[in-house]
Amino acid sequence: MWSPFPLPYEVDRSQTTTDSVLLEALYKHGQVTRESELRLAGETVNGRSRKVAQALWIYRYPEGRAEDTGEGFYYGRPELLRIVELSAPYLVGEYYYAEAFIQWAAVDLEAWIQDPALRTARTLRRSLESRTRPFERRVYLQFDGQQWGFWRGQPGQL
Repeated sequence: MWSPFPLPYEVDRSQTTTDSVLLEALYKHGQVTRESELRLAGETVNGRSRKVAQALWIYRYPEGRAEDTGEGFYYGRPELLRIVELSAPYLVGEYYYAEAFIQWAAVDLEAWIQDPALRTARTLRRSLESRTRPFERRVYLQFDGQQWGFWRGQPGQL
């Protein structure tokens, strides 16, 4: 999941900030919806206050999005490429553990992440090139008596 900012998100329609460009690209690909809103905002110029109209885009997740999806945008899944280094298993309590240094890539990538406007997002850019420049990470594995799995921080929880 890629989580660049929490939604809903309000952007002045005249802005060309990084966030507004990313949101526009996400809107173009159906990842977010947007609605226009006009607000009156007070401002002081030369000691005089006046009301100024402010045109906004309000971006939200689309209707019907799964409730358990959480914050962010699904863009692909990780795939193990190789185990670079693996320690010998060691027993702690009733479980065996091992430390591994792995290389992995993002696969089954969504088509929308190839939009040039999204190239400023490092996570997406790196995911596109991860087949040739893999991500690297140190992970801990746990054996529960039947299978090895990623250790999640609590004994007995893979």
